[in-house]
Amino acid sequence: MTEFREPVFYVPGTTTIIDAAVDRAGVLLGHYSGETLEQIRLRYPGAALGEWDDVYAETEASCKTEPAEITEDDFLKALNVLPPIRWTQRCDSESFKVSERLYGSITAIYARVGNRFYTFSDNISLPHDDVIARIRQSLQHREKERA
Repeated sequence: MTEFREPVFYVPGTTTIIDAAVDRAGVLLGHYSGETLEQIRLRYPGAALGEWDDVYAETEASCKTEPAEITEDDFLKALNVLPPIRWTQRCDSESFKVSERLYGSITAIYARVGNRFYTFSDNISLPHDDVIARIRQSLQHREKERA
């Protein structure tokens, strides 16, 4: 049996972490469910056993998205739904994060560059300059693909 420091049952490729796995008499069982991996797979086909840190990091990474252009109206609606986090305004740009998280430390990020507006999902602690750089890199990448 593979050694895990903090084993969990999860569904690969999704944001579903089902249960912590605990060793009971040499058998890994769900901490809350008391079920084996085989029993869990009856409810969650494809469920697997993994290390908490790895599964959580992989799940957070899967929630990140690429910048997409939106309308000014969409930007303003998002700004007015919940109090913004780290709302930063500079001469040709501004950005803010939605205070409600999507998963772990991942949240929706909104930005304006010049007179164009964007959104994507990433870490809530991403600094304004990195938000703007990410949007500019994404635009450059799209232009190269079109060429």
